[in-house]
Amino acid sequence: MKGFLPKKAILLLAISSLFPFYKAFAQEASDSLYIRAQLRQVEQMLYAEPDAAEQAALHALQYANAQRHPWGQMVANLTLGMVCLTLQKNEEARVYFETALAQARSIHDIKGEINALNNLGNYYFVKEDTDQALAYYEQSLALEEQHPTPNLAASYLNIGLVYRTAGYPEKAKAHYLKSLAVETGYTPQTKLHAAVSLSSLYLDEGVPQMALSYADTALWVARQLHSDEGIGRSHSLKAQGWLAQGLFEAAISGADSALYYLPQGEPRYNAYICKAEALAMQGQLEKAEQLLLQEAPPQDTALSLGLRRDALQQLYQILKKAGDPTGSLRYLELLKVAEDSLNARASKQELTRRLVQFEAERKEKEIQRLEQQALIKDLQIQQRNFLIAAGALIASLLLSGLYLFFRQRRLLAAQENLQIRLRWRRAQLNPHFFFNALMSVKTLILAGDTNKASRSMSQLGRLMRRVLESSNSEMTTLEDELQFLKDYLALQQLSTEFEWQITVTPEDLDVEDIQIPAMLLQPFVENAIEHGLRYLEDGQRMLRIHFEERGSQQLAVSITDNGIGRSGAKAGKHPYPSRATEITQDRQKLMKGKFSYEIIDRSMEDGSTAGTQVAFILNI
Repeated sequence: MKGFLPKKAILLLAISSLFPFYKAFAQEASDSLYIRAQLRQVEQMLYAEPDAAEQAALHALQYANAQRHPWGQMVANLTLGMVCLTLQKNEEARVYFETALAQARSIHDIKGEINALNNLGNYYFVKEDTDQALAYYEQSLALEEQHPTPNLAASYLNIGLVYRTAGYPEKAKAHYLKSLAVETGYTPQTKLHAAVSLSSLYLDEGVPQMALSYADTALWVARQLHSDEGIGRSHSLKAQGWLAQGLFEAAISGADSALYYLPQGEPRYNAYICKAEALAMQGQLEKAEQLLLQEAPPQDTALSLGLRRDALQQLYQILKKAGDPTGSLRYLELLKVAEDSLNARASKQELTRRLVQFEAERKEKEIQRLEQQALIKDLQIQQRNFLIAAGALIASLLLSGLYLFFRQRRLLAAQENLQIRLRWRRAQLNPHFFFNALMSVKTLILAGDTNKASRSMSQLGRLMRRVLESSNSEMTTLEDELQFLKDYLALQQLSTEFEWQITVTPEDLDVEDIQIPAMLLQPFVENAIEHGLRYLEDGQRMLRIHFEERGSQQLAVSITDNGIGRSGAKAGKHPYPSRATEITQDRQKLMKGKFSYEIIDRSMEDGSTAGTQVAFILNI
């Protein structure tokens, strides 16, 4: 006879002992009133309406997720895990507990971590993986002993139950006693189950006096809780203690009290056995037999035969202990008949299984034969289709080859046409550049400044050489473009007084490898000087050109002047014809996304013109 706690009761114990955790945390989380209310509702509904409790816990988790509340998410996941364990949704419970553990550790919540570890231990205990359960319980207990929580008593009890199941009664007893020794924070359910477990353990060890003492403790707590099942288990343990002491009348009375309170099913089994054995020891064998056999229904089913076999086995043991060899021998014979019936039933089931398996294998072989015939026909059809498909493929390849050949020719012709158009636009730009440069030299000659005119002719010669060298290529390196701009600006300074500055960011930019469209910037630099700076009457004329790398694929270029601006140039006294913008727009269309640019009119705080900026984005 055993009085230890079944797994269902262990699960309920673990869950009921953990709810004070939420009350403690709710006080610390002033912004979690709604979550606290939901979790209290779950606590109230868990045993009576577990399905409704699950919905309430899910609602709490959804609310915590919507509010991005880490503490609320953690406790909602813990609650859902407990509810799922109650509903025997074990794998879902494990996921919720593991999520809660990760969340507790991420927010450094020791109490939450303890609770999650303890519940993972409960999960593995239910799965009968005692080693893994003990690993989690011990992690939880180590933290809990450093940071005591209301769950400390339950943690000691859980580890004791696992040690008991694993076959370590002394370790189990030590943890049961530690559970009872916790003076504050424990729940009455924890104390009840600790006392029941100790009483059962002492019965197994043959120490009935200690078993009765702890059974009395369990009975007192169960009455405080108004727990019928707890009262019934306590009476059953007391009955077994009295039986071990030879107090048969007290044992029968205690068993009757237990049967009055205990629900139908497994919890009543120990009380029946205890009462039957006490009756047998008093010589009331017929009553003992009737008591045990009434639980075994006469139907010829595996369940009823198994119950009958168990009852006969108990009667055999009782009569053998009572010193009735004739009676024990009779029940031993009946036990053998019951076991033979079970074996015969199992043999019949095995024969039926083999017949079904044989028929299935025969049909499988027939299916395989038909499949082979179908496969042969399929192969013949596939061979014929292959020849047809091969011919069609060869024909399609020939047609595709011809199509690709003529398409490639069209693409090459289109590419060549594009290059011709780009060169044509470049060819339009070069005379425009040379004409404006010669006009600057002419201005110096007419002014009689032969020295500047001479230097400008030398610089113009270098610029013309650079332009002619790059005339066959649409692209140039950033290094060459920088040098070209510097030479051009030096040339323009001979005829127009202004300052200029060219900067590159970062300073170590690899200008030798970066390719940009040739002479793309010069027309806008020229416009800035001719249309903006030349007619600025007051202040220092300044032109800034800045290059900046953006990522590894783009280069930003800005050309900024403090001249009279576009509005001033349009309304100015010296109109200056220029086709540079029109040519650049055509180049932009032909180069299809190679670059983009924007012209920005700058202004002062008072609304007056502050010059013009041209911003380029080049794809490099």
